[in-house]
Amino acid sequence: MTGFSDTFTEALKLFHPFLGAENWKYSATLPAFLHSASAAYTAYSLANIVNPDLSETAFYAALLHDFYQKVHKEVTGLREFVKGFVDDKEALDAINYNLAENPDVMPDLGWLVWFGDMVQAKDMNVVEMERLVQKVSEKYKKKLYTYFITVTLPQIGTRSALMNAALSKIPEDSLVLLSKDGAYVITDKQLQMPLTVDVNDIRFALPESIKSSWAETDPALLEDFENGEPKVYTEGMLYNLAIRGFDVGSKPEKVCLTCGLPAPKLYAPQAYGYALYSRSNNEKWSPKVKPLTNLNADFSKRNRKYGMCFWCAYDSAYLANNSFTSARSEEKHFLVGYFTRVVPKKLVDDLAMLLGANVDFREVGGIDLDDFEQGFEDWVSFVDSLTGKGIFQEKPMSVIVDYSSALVVRDFGSVVKNGKRSYLLGDEPILGFVKLLPSLATLAMVSMFYPLKVTLLPDQVIPDRVISYGKSFAMLEYNPYYPKENTSLPPVTLALLHCLKVYSEERERMEVLDMSPEFTKVALHSICPKLGESLTFFKSDMKRFYGVRR
Repeated sequence: MTGFSDTFTEALKLFHPFLGAENWKYSATLPAFLHSASAAYTAYSLANIVNPDLSETAFYAALLHDFYQKVHKEVTGLREFVKGFVDDKEALDAINYNLAENPDVMPDLGWLVWFGDMVQAKDMNVVEMERLVQKVSEKYKKKLYTYFITVTLPQIGTRSALMNAALSKIPEDSLVLLSKDGAYVITDKQLQMPLTVDVNDIRFALPESIKSSWAETDPALLEDFENGEPKVYTEGMLYNLAIRGFDVGSKPEKVCLTCGLPAPKLYAPQAYGYALYSRSNNEKWSPKVKPLTNLNADFSKRNRKYGMCFWCAYDSAYLANNSFTSARSEEKHFLVGYFTRVVPKKLVDDLAMLLGANVDFREVGGIDLDDFEQGFEDWVSFVDSLTGKGIFQEKPMSVIVDYSSALVVRDFGSVVKNGKRSYLLGDEPILGFVKLLPSLATLAMVSMFYPLKVTLLPDQVIPDRVISYGKSFAMLEYNPYYPKENTSLPPVTLALLHCLKVYSEERERMEVLDMSPEFTKVALHSICPKLGESLTFFKSDMKRFYGVRR
């Protein structure tokens, strides 16, 4: 797929990165664009259920619900500026009244905007979501149902496959919201719960390299993966989701060495390494400690005492099939993007597509970093070029969406060019990461999506930083929402990191950045004066940066 939805394109056009990358919430790392677009997608989808005639109006009213409140004091002629993009009088009135806080001023439209804003409240849970939905149901005199679905297995790929299969069975006109706990489904239809996922719903053709290595390492695993009835343990790990075609038993005594969960059947753990890294790396499983020296021999037995569960084996194959098949290396790095608040699934899918753009030393998706700087001067035209095929001149990375915990994962440090994939991090991954940082920061600025983390092991620990590397290094060490003075700094941060392309060409090594917030703006003006000046004067002349539309 090489194009985004019309709603995503319109949302991008209205939020220039200098504005949309700001952090407007004081209690979370949450970009203004992500919050606003989430509210817009939610209001739009909910309107399609309760009053389809209001869908487009609800989209714009929710997208710009914070606009006047947040930036009107800094922008002269803001209302005239908005009229250049929105010609719906009812939407313009709604934006003026901020219906998220005053829904009864325009009740037909107001409660849609209110709901779009409120579902992103801190610590949203099933009980609170049900309360919000019932409130909307009463206001529109329309019976609405709320369902919660989740998978709590620790394997990201397995969770993603099961949830993706489950959500594909939901009616298309439903509103699906993702959270750190699972997926909420809001619909006017009664659904039969639990949703049933068959083993064949998540099966896929194994790459030949994995198939041949598994056939040699553990034929039973290959048979169970392709044709059998895998033995699995799921107690307490599936909610409103049932599985069919698996052999699900009571809690077994054996434990998986990889994830630590009970495992009714064990497989050779070397299969995990063969799937992801082309080799088993036996040293990982058989260190040279006398009591453990015979582990490797045990792994090769059919009735082994130690080994790996089916969920872990499936996870390795799923990750390999979606991201790593042609980019194997002994040490794999992931790029993880976190949604810190509830977000509509449709928006996640659009952002995941953008996040899949190749990141090279001087390019994002085949577009030179200098072209992005020019794009910031005429944002609307640039978005038109981006959302066609511009950013996908090369095959995008495969991105895995974890629908159970609202995060996206892709491999990092490799790039596809002319049909071939090259690994860029080299033998010094931190140095390689710093060299790729300007392009990664540009991708974050254009998508207006953060926090992002590059890590060896994907996890659900959300960093309170814009971009970080592993658990040790944060790029520009400050929290983007505390104190409040920091909330306008993320665009400056990303612009500065983008401008480090100047240094990456001249210096062999750069230390990981760590500077005070006060120095960030000074550094940007020093390193990249033109971009620094643009950011400084953006709000005093916004029309110039968007380009004349009407």
